Amino acid sequence: MDKYIEGNKAAWEEAFENRDASWGADITERVLTEDFPFFNEDTKSVLKKCHTEGAVIGQFCCNNGRELLSLVKSGKAKKGVGFDIAENQVAFANEKAKELCLPCTFEAVNIYDMDERYREQFDLVIITIGALCWFADLKRFQITEVEYEAIKAKAAATKDKNISRRLRALILWYEGKSLKQIGEILSVHPMSVNQMCKRYREQGIEEYARNKYTSHWRLLSEEEEAEILDQFRGQEGKQVTAREIKAALDKACGKDTGRAYVYRVLERNGWSKKMPRSKHPKAANEVACEASKKLKPACWTPKTVSQNETSD
Repeated sequence: MDKYIEGNKAAWEEAFENRDASWGADITERVLTEDFPFFNEDTKSVLKKCHTEGAVIGQFCCNNGRELLSLVKSGKAKKGVGFDIAENQVAFANEKAKELCLPCTFEAVNIYDMDERYREQFDLVIITIGALCWFADLKRFQITEVEYEAIKAKAAATKDKNISRRLRALILWYEGKSLKQIGEILSVHPMSVNQMCKRYREQGIEEYARNKYTSHWRLLSEEEEAEILDQFRGQEGKQVTAREIKAALDKACGKDTGRAYVYRVLERNGWSKKMPRSKHPKAANEVACEASKKLKPACWTPKTVSQNETSD
């Protein structure tokens, strides 16, 4: 825990220890008798539109717990979990939850250090505006240190340049770079960076780091590709062009597969391109030259094992 957070924690705990005797005395009565007490009218209006009944609700920087207790009681929530850095305030909040017989628990923790136990555990998470000003780095508030280390590990392991770029955007975001700066570093628009961060929050690290751009690269299975190419094998003296193979692929896929797809299929299956020579490299006789010219136009043949490869 750094000095800023330690000082903040100590200040809040000291303020709570020296509170007025009447402070917090009205929590029990107001929670039991009022509708959404301790929230202003605008906030009440928003919370009433949220689906809180039967929900699991979390609150960051919950202070003495009165707002979460109020929301769980009035919103008929299934459970509430509050987090705050001040240990004595958390103890006070847990006592109030027992007194009110409400399904709320409170934990003393630095929000930056919350672990993976709480990922995707809440239907609704709230934090009041007065708490935000105490965070020295709101970007760390969005990506925790544990997440940051997991993101770096994923980035180090991947060989996919698209995944690497998406992960690097998160790393730079955590390290304090602005959207504009990240966009300039990665050569993307700042709004694209914003969308990357949003998708990470929605999807989690595993889905975010998954390669989602492979479906259009392989329209057919390996077996289907091999079966189509087998049709063109063993045709001695016949030239097989990419256009002919593409026509067979289009028919199998039921659509135009595009200009590049046929070449990816041929490359994957070890076919090599044969082109006519403009001039025989060893100035062969006319018979050899004429035989070479018969390769016009460019054709494709299966790859064969060379004599050197066989001897190895």
